[in-house]
Amino acid sequence: MVRYQYACADLGRKIVPLYALALDKPIDFFDAHFKEPIMWTRNAHYPAVKPEDNQFGISPHSDHSFLTILPLTEVAGLQVLTRKGNWLPARYIEDAIVVNTGEFLNLWSNGRFIASPHCVVPPDKDRISMATFFDAAPETLADPADFAEPGEKLKYEASTMIDYVCWYIDRNYSSKAGGKQEGIEPDAA
Repeated sequence: MVRYQYACADLGRKIVPLYALALDKPIDFFDAHFKEPIMWTRNAHYPAVKPEDNQFGISPHSDHSFLTILPLTEVAGLQVLTRKGNWLPARYIEDAIVVNTGEFLNLWSNGRFIASPHCVVPPDKDRISMATFFDAAPETLADPADFAEPGEKLKYEASTMIDYVCWYIDRNYSSKAGGKQEGIEPDAA
């Protein structure tokens, strides 16, 4: 796992300059913000189950991150929402990874990069997933004005990475899981 984390950090640092170029900035525009990135991997087990109507392994969402690195698995389950509103299965390709744009990059780019909506449907065999969330350093200030055209309205307010992650957790997790969302607590066992 430690070697995997180092490989993800290396890959993330190689991908970030491509976003800078795509946003018409110098190739090193983001570099200073990723010397000490915030990174974590969520290892998830999706057991094989006979799904009920509208059941998900994980419901449709976009990740909070700058970007997410996700190796594809042989067991199907991941689906990505297209711009036309269709769910597209992420088909297995040996040694391939999926890179999802996250909400923090969407905010920073003033909406030029759209966070990738995705979900996991219940698999027909047990499925293991290792999603690595690759984020800028905590004090990084994402200012949408960095990418707005002259006179263009800003779609988002500037935010530091740490403030954004805290807001995301508060919005999405119950008070029993570290957030502030009420009414979504699991039943007592």
